[in-house]
Amino acid sequence: MNVLTIPFRFNGPAGIGNGGYVCGRIAAYVDGPATVTLRRPPPLDTPMEVERDDEGSVRVWHGRTLIGEAAPAQAGPHEITVTVSPAQADAAAGNARYFRGPVFPDYFVCGMNRRPGDGLRIFPGPVTGLGLWAAPWTPDPSVAGPDGRVRAEVVWAALDCPSGIAAAEAAMVAGGAL
Repeated sequence: MNVLTIPFRFNGPAGIGNGGYVCGRIAAYVDGPATVTLRRPPPLDTPMEVERDDEGSVRVWHGRTLIGEAAPAQAGPHEITVTVSPAQADAAAGNARYFRGPVFPDYFVCGMNRRPGDGLRIFPGPVTGLGLWAAPWTPDPSVAGPDGRVRAEVVWAALDCPSGIAAAEAAMVAGGAL
């Protein structure tokens, strides 16, 4: 039996694992690219059972509660064709409306209360004139694997909060709530 435990450091909302980080950890049990779906909030510092099936899919259980599942992805990664300069990313950083009064200031990825080296401290914002969002990020050595590269589950986490903040703000703008 494989066991997955999400350390407290990698939190999202209070007592719950950061969704991107947890998805990255679950994806690691699948050979190749994976699609991951969280079904329930993943607990922190709690062993969860990882169950594999014959088709290469996995399920993560906390007792009888299905926390998440992953399957081999049907398509590979998509190429990003537009880039922003470091200066554009610096100018965009922290300009999301979210950062004026963050609901989750202690999140592993985008928590403004996290110290450098503890959280990722990625503070995205819209890039002027491009319809894109960006944020600078210099990964701390603590999120690197033995090869010195950022671990895959941390990359999943780094994409989670920034894309969630951008999507939430786009929905508010589209719905006229701002």
